[in-house]
Amino acid sequence: MPPVLSQTDIVNGALADLGSRKRITSINDATSVAAEARTHWPLIVTELLPKHTWNHAIKRVSLPLEEVLPEGLGWAYAYGIPGDCARWLVPGVEDEDLWFEGEEEGGRILTDREAPLPLRYVSTILGADPSRWRPHFVTAVRTELAARMADFITQSETAVQRTREIADEALTAAKRADGMATGRTSRARVTRRSNWLTARERPYQQYGR
Repeated sequence: MPPVLSQTDIVNGALADLGSRKRITSINDATSVAAEARTHWPLIVTELLPKHTWNHAIKRVSLPLEEVLPEGLGWAYAYGIPGDCARWLVPGVEDEDLWFEGEEEGGRILTDREAPLPLRYVSTILGADPSRWRPHFVTAVRTELAARMADFITQSETAVQRTREIADEALTAAKRADGMATGRTSRARVTRRSNWLTARERPYQQYGR
């Protein structure tokens, strides 16, 4: 297993990506760099989690019935969505025991399936824990953090543009790697090729204007 990287490790990795010699000992440090990282960190994780069916963040539950809907509304039953749900996953038709048709409306899942409702979803609680992250997700977070801190750290338009390109390519590569780490052959694949893996092997250089 690869070493588990802490939040501090990831922030310092983003700083290294930007060519900065600054480092933090904790994201709660009383420094402007740590404050900048604190601003972006929760937003990055919250925004990345719904963008893919990240294996490390998937959770399974059986939902109890919340309401029997009146006739004529299109669906028979309503189920409350878990509070830590970033994105619930529609089961494939091959998942005979788990399959249901439904839609999200008003913070609930409406369906004709009787209780309990089996649900797989991307959990914000599981997904926000760096100790669970696979290397590809760590890279996606680190490069996205570098992109968002680029202007603050470098004051360089070139760095801002380049780190944004790297972060976008890293996310594509992470989705592809995560999609391959499963036995579910029916899951959608990310097919876009990325040159980011080649670029990351180059030595870090400090960005200029």
